[in-house]
Amino acid sequence: MKDSNPYPISWLEIDKNVLIKRPKNKIFLGVCHYAKKVCKFSSDMFTMILVRDCYIDESKNECEEWKRCVNVDCKCNKTTQKSFKQAYDIKQELNWENITSFKDYPLQKNYFKDESLIIMNKNKRRK
Repeated sequence: MKDSNPYPISWLEIDKNVLIKRPKNKIFLGVCHYAKKVCKFSSDMFTMILVRDCYIDESKNECEEWKRCVNVDCKCNKTTQKSFKQAYDIKQELNWENITSFKDYPLQKNYFKDESLIIMNKNKRRK
């Protein structure tokens, strides 16, 4: 992705029992600052620490997360059930509507108020 720009992914920690009844009670939602919606989810802190931004080529509507993103409404997303299962090495059947419904997780009204994070991130990476 030669002409791509980085967009931050910020992480929210929510109570997993709101979504899934499991013994571990935390889940992290990754919010894409390009589409301004949830794009990833994880139950481990490693992913949250590792994934900090996403490169997007707006002229071609291409995104580096195109096989794994849960925001199927984004114009850069080309995720299918098959590519998602392959990306996360999922063998069993999954409820695709449950997976893609993460994109509609309600964010605070002023969540994207400070866009300086995006500008700062772009300038830092473009050297």
